[in-house]
Formats: sequence, structure tokens, C-alpha cells
Amino acid sequence: MLSSSMNLLQAGKLTESSALLDTLEKSTDTGAATSCHLQRAMIAMRIGDLDAAEHFAGQVIAPLP
Repeated sequence: MLSSSMNLLQAGKLTESSALLDTLEKSTDTGAATSCHLQRAMIAMRIGDLDAAEHFAGQVIAPLP
């Protein structure tokens, strides 16, 4: 599903990509969650929401607990 979300993101279908990430985040492990955060940062950058992009990117590079 991560690759499907990335394909949607690259096609400019940001709403669909975000909805797929919502579904994926409810049922995945930490590794997949990191990839979801990275894709959310990319979505935020595409729509010009730099605060959200920084937030999600920060979650990607933050040390694991």
C-alpha cells in the first residue's frame, strides 16, 4: 500500500494518497509509520504547508524511543 500511496502522490492525487496513508497507519508497524510520515511530509510540501512538512519530516528523523 505504501507504493500505491507514493504512486498517487507522484500523480498529484494528494487527497487519495493521504486517505490511503490514513488506512495504512491504523494497521502497521513502526517502520511503515516512518515511511508514512515521509510521504505526509512530501504531501505537505506539495500543497505548500511548510509547518506540516517540517513536523512530519521531524518525525522521520527523530530517534526511536
